[in-house]
Amino acid sequence: MTNITPGPWRITHADSVCYRVGSDEYGGIALLHDPLAEELGTTDTLEANARAISLVPEMIEAIRLISGSHETGNNGAYNGEAVLCESYASRLRYILKQL
Repeated sequence: MTNITPGPWRITHADSVCYRVGSDEYGGIALLHDPLAEELGTTDTLEANARAISLVPEMIEAIRLISGSHETGNNGAYNGEAVLCESYASRLRYILKQL
């Protein structure tokens, strides 16, 4: 399916304008660096982006579980909810194919 580095991923905080996302077992994944973050007041955004990136393996697993639960019928949907669940599951399967 995907060839991304297996999780878990974690953040190593270098300083307020640089974050490293990596895996203890596999090394570096991403380096987020914005030398103007302090001047522009965007250090919180930079950190939030690093947190979002670090959660990618867990998000992919959640997408797999959700999209797979609809295929097996274990989605807990009633009546019209089944159509909505299929719509979400279809979108999630599309996202997985893009990885």
